[in-house]
Amino acid sequence: MIRNIQRDTVDTVDAMEQGSSQVHSGVEKTSAMGQALQSIPQLAKDAGMQVAQIATATTQQVAAIEETTNNIGRITQFVQQSSFSADQTAGACRELSRLAADLHQQSGRFRMPEDEADSSAGRPVKQPWNSRQERAA
Repeated sequence: MIRNIQRDTVDTVDAMEQGSSQVHSGVEKTSAMGQALQSIPQLAKDAGMQVAQIATATTQQVAAIEETTNNIGRITQFVQQSSFSADQTAGACRELSRLAADLHQQSGRFRMPEDEADSSAGRPVKQPWNSRQERAA
């Protein structure tokens, strides 16, 4: 009977030590969980700040894209206007060239009275703009 009491006492002490160890482990885990829970608000605040920074950066990028799009639109208008002006200039140059050719052709038909006298005297008559080389000179 004493042995049974001693054995029961030892079993009880072992059970109490084991229970105490489990309680201690539970307290440590609860403390760690408490610290983790306390860090959640700060982590949420940090995440919120990062989201705000991303939103600001996105807004700035959208503004830059809109400005770039507007600039491309202006460049496109300028190129179209330049193309139109170049077409008009080319047409004017063609018309001017045609008029110059007509004028040259018309001026070749006329002779001055002194030109006829020079021609009858045996001297060559100089025609204005006989060739391209004379025009360039």
